[in-house]
Amino acid sequence: QYIPPTAEYFHVSINGRAIGEALAPIAEALKADEHVRQLSLESANIGPEALSILAGVFSLNDFLEELYLSGNDVGRDGTKILCEGIAQSKSLAVLHLASCGLGDEAAKILADLIEKNNSLRILDLCNNTIGEVGFEPIYEAIKCNENIVKCNLRDNKIPKEKGEKL
Repeated sequence: QYIPPTAEYFHVSINGRAIGEALAPIAEALKADEHVRQLSLESANIGPEALSILAGVFSLNDFLEELYLSGNDVGRDGTKILCEGIAQSKSLAVLHLASCGLGDEAAKILADLIEKNNSLRILDLCNNTIGEVGFEPIYEAIKCNENIVKCNLRDNKIPKEKGEKL
């Protein structure tokens, strides 16, 4: 059961728990909730199917500012689904996708989002398997989007001289 908050803004954290079917009512509540500014679902056993539920939130919620999904099995397919949803967001400024099984293909999809989304400011993409092929489109997208102030790509497969560009 969803109980509306009494605080002006708050952070919802459901880290380290396999939330499975519970994501649907959470996503439904978020669609109209202007109080939740941060949503943390780190290591919550979320894959592409669950991300499709979450992606639907962004077209109706202009208040969510930070999304933490690190430690989930996002991969290429989940990245595509998530980016389609986030592309509709006017408020999401922080996106954490560390340790999410992102490779070069997912990085290319993210690059398209980075280039076009004006609300994103901070990205955490560390500890994935992004290599030089995925780094280049991200780098070019960041150069096009002056709103990005930080992009963490440490612990990927990016050559040191390339990573120092950022």
